[in-house]
Amino acid sequence: MVSKPGAEHTESIRDSLLCLKCSYSLRGLSGDVVTCPECGERLNIVALVTQQWHDPWFHAPLYLVLAIPSVWAFLILIIAGISFAVSSAQPTALPIAFAVLLGGAAVWLALIYLAAKKFGSLEGAYLAMFVHLLLGGYFVSCFGVIGSIIGLIGAVLGGGGADVLLQGGIILVVCIGIVVAARVGERFVARRCIRQHLRRLSKV
Repeated sequence: MVSKPGAEHTESIRDSLLCLKCSYSLRGLSGDVVTCPECGERLNIVALVTQQWHDPWFHAPLYLVLAIPSVWAFLILIIAGISFAVSSAQPTALPIAFAVLLGGAAVWLALIYLAAKKFGSLEGAYLAMFVHLLLGGYFVSCFGVIGSIIGLIGAVLGGGGADVLLQGGIILVVCIGIVVAARVGERFVARRCIRQHLRRLSKV
């Protein structure tokens, strides 16, 4: 499952690359690192493509393949959480909650396997697991930012002490830091996806 727009964007950038030293066209040269036929300059193709990438990182080819298991995992956790909450009032629903959790875990493992298979190597499974952290980081930071802003507004309007404002400010800064780290991680995954896609093209 390769994002067609992402694949086309990657290939368009790859075909338009020029040598950084002499501006010779690098089109038709294959490999992660190539040597310019004109001046002998060594060039990292993946780095050059990544530098010229203008779409969101998650549009990179193969990125969606890696993201599906993480989306499924969060969906199952939410459904299982609701099921367990219901089971506290209705104990007969507890087996259903466990069934949802176990069934979801089985599907999740299958999706991790498919991610590795479609990516073309075991690296796909590792990257898929890493995407879980990125999605979790965005999820936690989103609620953290909203909560800290509401807390800060409440503290200001309610005459809260300096310690409350400081605590809210620290939480806000930490959450923003998590978002920045997730963006860096997203770029890393996208770069690996672009690299894998370009390698596939060179074998065609």
